[in-house]
Amino acid sequence: MPPDHNEITRTSFNLLRRGEMPSVSRVANALGRSKSEIESLLMQMAGNGSVTVEEGCITGVGGLSSTPTLHRLVLDGVKLYCWCALDTLGISAALVADASIVSPDANGGSPIALQFEKGRLAETPEKILLQLAPPDQARLLCGGT
Repeated sequence: MPPDHNEITRTSFNLLRRGEMPSVSRVANALGRSKSEIESLLMQMAGNGSVTVEEGCITGVGGLSSTPTLHRLVLDGVKLYCWCALDTLGISAALVADASIVSPDANGGSPIALQFEKGRLAETPEKILLQLAPPDQARLLCGGT
């Protein structure tokens, strides 16, 4: 990922995780860049599926989303969503966060609910399977991209 994209991802992600809806203007100001420059970079990023933008606001980045998906995440008390089940797990663990996750059971069973405390599973489930799609198909299967 180009450095410009990394800066936008990091800034937008941190705003989203705090429950804020980062506007393009807010991200541009935070990075000391022009709004038109950030808009151009966001168009590139949206084209490769690494960000979602709606009505001038970044609604999804780095797997985290403010737009409802099937994968719900309460992260340090902030209600959010993720693009896929793996994102719920990875984000909770990587941020060493307290988190509650609810994702659908792909086999049609009851939704899967997990609790993280400081980035670690509070209880280890008896059995849980996570199916990963090949990289060329993952974008088609994840919500939000």
